[in-house]
Amino acid sequence: MNEPWISQQTLGLLIMTIFIPLGPLVGTLGWLFVQKGKAKKLTLGVIAFGAVMGCVFIGFGVIAYLFGQPRWVWLRSGFYGLDCAILFGIVYWLILKRYWDAELRKTMSEDLTLGGK
Repeated sequence: MNEPWISQQTLGLLIMTIFIPLGPLVGTLGWLFVQKGKAKKLTLGVIAFGAVMGCVFIGFGVIAYLFGQPRWVWLRSGFYGLDCAILFGIVYWLILKRYWDAELRKTMSEDLTLGGK
């Protein structure tokens, strides 16, 4: 078995630093902006960042496994990466649907307003 590329504490800190703030940030952005149809690029960009970082961690876990790293290196990074890639991928499409609904409501409102004149 090879020497670990990263210590357990550093890997845990890296995972916590990247993924833990993203959940509340996505929730806050969704609560503030999605129903109004505002800040679409920001909200979807934060969610896409979480999904991409999940894929990066999956890739790191696969490479660590192939290079014979200790189990905790590839298992922890692969598990958290898979979890975040799936969750942020699902949330991306749910939030995008909410933005489409908000855009449809806005368009219908404009049609009704212009139709009355």
